[in-house]
This record gives sequence, structure tokens and C-alpha cells, in this order.
Amino acid sequence: MGEEIRATSPPRIRASVVGTDSIRSISIIRNGYETVFEVNPGSSETAIDFTDANVNSGETYSYYVRVAQNDDHLAWSSPIWVTIDQKQDSTPPLPFDIVSVIPNPYNTSAKITFSQPQQMPVTAAIFSVDGKLIRTLVSNTMFPQGPSDLVWSGQNIHGERAASGIYFIRIWNKLGYRTAKIALLR
Repeated sequence: MGEEIRATSPPRIRASVVGTDSIRSISIIRNGYETVFEVNPGSSETAIDFTDANVNSGETYSYYVRVAQNDDHLAWSSPIWVTIDQKQDSTPPLPFDIVSVIPNPYNTSAKITFSQPQQMPVTAAIFSVDGKLIRTLVSNTMFPQGPSDLVWSGQNIHGERAASGIYFIRIWNKLGYRTAKIALLR
């Protein structure tokens, strides 16, 4: 029971409570024994919102909400374990993706722009709709982090002009592969 989460900022705990009698107290318990928040609403329905700013990076904390009514009935939530990670750079990492194929459709050459989150070798090839290899553009070639460009001039593996039609550009590295459709018009 309960849930484990990771956070890079102080955990925020919000709860809505509806009792069968007036609520005497709502408490947030940290690590099984420490009351870090408590209110005494006096009504049968209320909501709480608490941010625990007293946490340290690299540590794990458990929390649960405990409710006590005026009729001495008690209720509590399942625990939540929160691990506080070091705050990351606010810039998310670049994804591995095919960003654009321009122009598309094309008749002389097309520029294929892709991005990757780190420098690594890349292989890129053109395939027909039935899966046949038409041309390998690069094979296990090192590309930098960020956007890079490839060009397909519409030639097949023998250096001849490929026929008009729909093709697929497939780019792969150690993170996986990405595929985009490209149309060649002669």
C-alpha cells in the first residue's frame, strides 16, 4: 500500500477531508512519528495544503494524513514515500527525434534534420514502402549533441535516380530508432 515518488523540490501535500462528524484535527505525519502540520477545522468538511520545506536532497521521507473527529473516530491515508533528488537543470534534455524533412515532397534533394541528447554514432538509411534498402546515408557515423542535418539527393544504392514514390528515412543510434515518411516526385 502507498506510493513512492521522486521530487526535485519540497513535497506539497494536499488533501480534502469529509467526515461523518465534526473534524477535531487533521495532521500530516512525517517518517511515522513527527507531526509536521496540524489544523483544527471544527467542521465536517475541509481541505489542507502543506509544503514541507524542511527536507534534504538525497533523503527519503514518508508522509501520511491522520484525521481525528470529535466523536473519537480516526482515519488515515496510505503512506507516500518521497525521495528528494538534486534539482536538475531546468532545461529538459533534447530528445532523440527526426525534427524535419524539408522540402517534403521533393524532387532534387531533401534535408533531414534530427536531434539527439548526446554525442553518439548514428546510422541513417532510406527504405521503400515494402522495406527494401534504397540507400544508406551514414553508417555508424559520430554526430554531436543537438540538431544535425543529412541530405538525400534521391539516389539509390547504385547511385541511380530513385523512382518517384513514398520512402521512409530511418535513423538509429543506441537510444533506438526514429522513422519519417518522405515523398520523392520526379
